[in-house]
Amino acid sequence: LIMDGGVGCSRKRQKIKGKEVEDKRRHGPVEDIIQRQSDDDDSEDNSSDGDPGIEVQVEFEARQVHAGDFQGVTSLLQQLFLKESVDTADVANLIVAQSTVGSVIKSPADEDSEEDDDDDDCVFGFLTILSLQQHKLKGCIGDLYRLVENKCATFGESVEMSATLADDSVSVGWVISERFVNIPHQIAAPLYMNLSKEIERAKRKDKRFDFEYCLIICKCYKGIQSHATGKKKKRSRNAKPRAGREPTDVGAVTGEVIYCNAEDELFSQVAEIVVCFPVTAEKDTALTGECSCEGEGLRPYRTIMLLRASQFASAVSRIDSLFAGD
Repeated sequence: LIMDGGVGCSRKRQKIKGKEVEDKRRHGPVEDIIQRQSDDDDSEDNSSDGDPGIEVQVEFEARQVHAGDFQGVTSLLQQLFLKESVDTADVANLIVAQSTVGSVIKSPADEDSEEDDDDDDCVFGFLTILSLQQHKLKGCIGDLYRLVENKCATFGESVEMSATLADDSVSVGWVISERFVNIPHQIAAPLYMNLSKEIERAKRKDKRFDFEYCLIICKCYKGIQSHATGKKKKRSRNAKPRAGREPTDVGAVTGEVIYCNAEDELFSQVAEIVVCFPVTAEKDTALTGECSCEGEGLRPYRTIMLLRASQFASAVSRIDSLFAGD
């Protein structure tokens, strides 16, 4: 697994020891998220050949969000919205100000490391939920409403979703989950379970966290069927990307959807409304959050989902089984 810096991160590539990831918050340990150890001989060969691809054993931990995470969170949000007119810095401010709900993914500092303390603020991903009812007067939430209304009107069902978001009596939580492309998907299960517990605690004090609906906007790809061959090109979910590459095939987009975060497929299965829209004309990169698939035969999309909170909770309970045996 290559952990090689990235947007908002100055940590150099290094081997981090340890088999268990301890969440320093109230919700207990996040255990054995990943343990991938390279073969010593292969490592020596790679080193001698100058091959930059080095497998290392890495541990991650979920931490409470704080102000120092602002830049890393903003960078990940920019990968989601690209050129859309959503104030990602404003959204990031809401996320880091909400310290009791949501987590950031970080790599614990090596005890022997002499790097600057700023490396501790490297954000590899995050998961949170924002109350749209609570922040409805914020400019970025207005941006979000306009984006959803525009995309739904253009590519899908506009009336029901727009009406739900516009109804002040309906409590909607905006679930935001972004992470680096090479973060193992097994990390999703403990993160979402922790988020569910935090929501339960939060709604005891603030009824605005007693959500009726959840809104999700996530990254995905659709396959392209070549006009020349009539055959659909298939890519493995684990295929590695080439940064900056976009689909070069000229053909029809198929209905097959590959979600960049695998757990989003579970949410789509129980969502009441699902709308996909293309972002092919907007430059994607694989540096942080983009899907781990080669661009050839695939076209980048975004998916908007609206699902009942009970359906969201049901899907969260199934995430762990989704990755069983991986």
